[in-house]
Order: sequence, then structure tokens, then C-alpha cells
Amino acid sequence: MTRASQKLGRYEIIRTLGHGAMGVVYEGRDPNLDRHVAIKTVIVDNLSEEAANDYAARFRTEARSAARLQHPHVVSVYDADRDLDVAFLVMEFVQGKDLKHELDSGVRYTLAQAVNILQDLLSALDYAHRHSIVHRDVKPANLLIQPNGSVKLADFGVARIQDSGELTRTQAGVVGTLKYSAPEQVKGLRVDHRADLFSAGVVLYQLLTGQRPFDGDSFFSISQDILNTEPPVPSSINAALPTALDAVLAKALAKSPQDRYHSASDFSLELQAAAAQAPDAAALLSPSWVERGAAWDTTQMTAPSVKPDGDYTATMVSQELDLVYWKDVKDTQDPRDLESYLQRFPQG
Repeated sequence: MTRASQKLGRYEIIRTLGHGAMGVVYEGRDPNLDRHVAIKTVIVDNLSEEAANDYAARFRTEARSAARLQHPHVVSVYDADRDLDVAFLVMEFVQGKDLKHELDSGVRYTLAQAVNILQDLLSALDYAHRHSIVHRDVKPANLLIQPNGSVKLADFGVARIQDSGELTRTQAGVVGTLKYSAPEQVKGLRVDHRADLFSAGVVLYQLLTGQRPFDGDSFFSISQDILNTEPPVPSSINAALPTALDAVLAKALAKSPQDRYHSASDFSLELQAAAAQAPDAAALLSPSWVERGAAWDTTQMTAPSVKPDGDYTATMVSQELDLVYWKDVKDTQDPRDLESYLQRFPQG
């Protein structure tokens, strides 16, 4: 199906950015705001009713999750809708390639570059976790590298909002991508933020060594490695790495969640300290967001501003989030949904 020179809802399609298993990602334009957007689609006409409902639920989850997350290292989501047989999600358009594309193209990163990428990722995860959201699919394909080198985390489509009571496993199997999944995900158990930190550790291991820690040739072999095998320490593969990083990766990739880092900020601080032991990298490391005290405050982007005379002035971002959230709750029969909406957007 081609949508060149066509529209999805009010959005104009400019070009195709990529193809997925279930749909296409387009670059588009929002004529109301005159800006470029990315539009992720899923064609649902050839799915069973159950599968179509599952994907529609995934899109709603992503919109709800992103509506709670406005952060410089998280891709913003503006809208979610359906146009005939196509469900679609409208997101911030980010210039640059994803990390998977870069790695598959043979790009290799220095220690300082790898640590700086992880610091951006951990900053995004810390913010999400403090808002009770677990991503559950942290992997290079969901890390967008911008031209200035900074990273944005994308795709909260399988994110778990911790207070929603959702399960961690679909009928299709493990939620997330197996080679980056934590042991508890492989087992189909409930997960918390420490599963994201495990996945971030897998990404770091790959950046530092050029290979994944768990990389078998079948679902069974990969699963068994994740559950039972300790990967080689990074310094045994890349001799230029300080051995202090071996301890950081061992903790991040611990089989038991209780043995891992308790927070993204803990992971960040120990990673920064270990990497700084490499003289060639120390001068090139960006200051840790934890040390800068640069945790992003949700009120910076989403809270209304109040004039001295008390008049309410909504920011453009808060207006967009208001619309996204209202679409999700306007037909609800649960008064708690409306209470949540009014708490977030008191002016309605």
C-alpha cells in the first residue's frame, strides 16, 4: 500500500522513512502547526479482530506514556488516531539515524562516545521511571542519534505504566526484543524499572565490545544464555577498556533484579567514574546529568504558565498533550480517568 502524496487524517505524507513488520513509518507534515512529524502506522485490515485490538491498544499505550513524558532525550508523541484500515501515531520528527543502523553500517564508538550515549539513555530512563513508566524495549533501534550526537529514546509502544496492572507478556510471547531482554522478561514474569537497566547494560556492552553479550542463533539458545550464562568481561574483548567497567557491566547484567542497579542515576554515576579511569576518555566525557543535577522537571514542559494577574496561558506543548489525553478519556465510564485529566489540565 502506498500513501505517497496522500494523507492520514489531517497529516500530509511527505516520504517513507522505513518499513516494519506491520506497517510503515513516514515523514509527514502537520498543516495546522506547519511542522514536520514522523508518522508510525499499522495496517490492521488483514489482522484478526483480536490482533487489531492488541495493536490499537499498543498505540494508545504509547500515546498515554509519551503524554506523561516531556524530556529532551525522549521522542515526543503528539497524536494517535485511525484512518480507515491504518492506525497511526504522530511523533516528533528527529533528524538522524537510529543506533542499530549505525552499528549495522560498521560505525564503532570510542569509550567516551559510548558512555555519552548511555548517559543520555539513562537520563531518559530515570525520568520515565520516576513517572512510573517502564519502557520494556530498550535497544539500539529505539535510540535515535541526532546530528549533534545526543540521543533520544523512542517507541513506548510496549511500555508498562506501572499503575495500570498490565501484564508483561502478550499471547505472541515475550514483550520486547529477546537479545536485549532481562531474564524476568524471558520468563514472562512481571517486570519493573530494573529490566530497562538490564537492557541498557546490553546496549552498553555492545557499544564497548562490538558484540552482544547474548547472541545465539535460536530463541532457545538466546534465552538460555540470558538466563544462565555470564558473558565474557568487556575488557577481555576490548583490552583498551578499564577493568572498572567490567564491574559496572556485571552489575547491570545481573540475572536477579535485586543484584542490579537500583536506579538509572546509580548506574550513571558508577559508569561515569569507571570510564574516567581511562585517561584518553576522561577529558571527552560529558558531565554526568546526575552530577549536574539536571534531572528534567516535568513542569518545565507541561505545566501551564500563570501571568501575574492570574490569567491562564497554556503552552503549545500543554495544548497538544491536552488533546492527546482528552481523546483517550473523553468516552470513558470511569470517573477516575476524568479526575486524572482534570488534575493534569485543570482548565479543561
